[in-house]
Order: sequence, then C-alpha cells, then structure tokens
Amino acid sequence: MEQNIAIIGFDESFIRRFRKATLVTGIILSLLGLAGLLGPQFASLVVVLFSGWLLVMAGIVSLYLIWLSRWRSPVIWVKPVLLLVTGALFLFNPKIGIATLALLLTFYLLLDAIANLGFAHEYHPLRGWGWPVFNGLVSLGLAILLLTGWPQTSALLLGIYIGVSLLVDGLVLVFMSLSIRAE
Repeated sequence: MEQNIAIIGFDESFIRRFRKATLVTGIILSLLGLAGLLGPQFASLVVVLFSGWLLVMAGIVSLYLIWLSRWRSPVIWVKPVLLLVTGALFLFNPKIGIATLALLLTFYLLLDAIANLGFAHEYHPLRGWGWPVFNGLVSLGLAILLLTGWPQTSALLLGIYIGVSLLVDGLVLVFMSLSIRAE
C-alpha cells in the first residue's frame, strides 16, 4: 500500500514548484554529501575555513557595534576578541580548527548517547523503546571512535560525518519530493 505525502490547501502550481525545488535541493545535497564522502579531508577543510570566516566576520561586526555604542567596559570586548581570535586560528591553522570541531562533535555525540539511552530507559517497556537504545549506542560508538583517534583522525572522520549527514538529508528530500501530490 503506497502512502503519499499530501499538501492540502495549496494549488497545483505551488505543489509542482515545491516538488521540483525539493527534488533539486535533495539532489544537490546528495551530491555534496557524496563529495564529502569521497573527499572527507577536503570537506573538513571547507567546513573549518567557512567557520573561520564566519567567526571573523561576527567578531568584526560585534566590534563595530561596541564601537558605535561607546561602551568602554573591558568585559564587553571579550566576546568579539574571542570571535576574532578563534576565527583567525581556524583560518591560519586549519588543523587546530578541524581538531576543535571534531572534539565538539565528540561531546555532542556523547550527550546524544546519554539522552537517547535515558529516553529509552524512561520509555521502556513501551513498544519501540529499542530504537533510542540503538541510536544511543551508535552515537556512543561514533564518539568513542572520534575520541580514540583524536586529533589524528579528525579530518577524516569529521568529513565522513558531514558527508553522511548531507547525503541522508538530500535523499530524504528526494524521497519526499517523489511522494508529494495534491489532495
């Protein structure tokens, strides 16, 4: 039995445009995910350089706002300076940036594992309680894998995780676009 996603309350023209945009976006994300999987070190480098530029720009904008506001307390200058220093560190020494992002991802995965296992404990014995256990164990395994190889494997694993995430996001959008129809 086929189940379709129905978009109720929209005209046929909107649904066609939405379906096409979803399909195109899904294909692009899938291709970016595959590229990330084929070149994980390059994907990690792109992410850390992009993050570095974002941090530097945020630092500059924050400094400008503080300058305009004429606040002279030394404490107010800490955040923009940290943004600039961190961004510059990512840009001028990407290995440190990649290792930092991998370590942050490790902490996220550890917290995700704890949250999923805690949820499963609360949800037990209801039907489906094993899925959060599975998710928690996968997150824990990924965190351990990242942590045991850190920082040497950071560029490889960070890029692989980014690639997998983009690929799955893209495939979900492709499958959604193929199932959209008017009601």
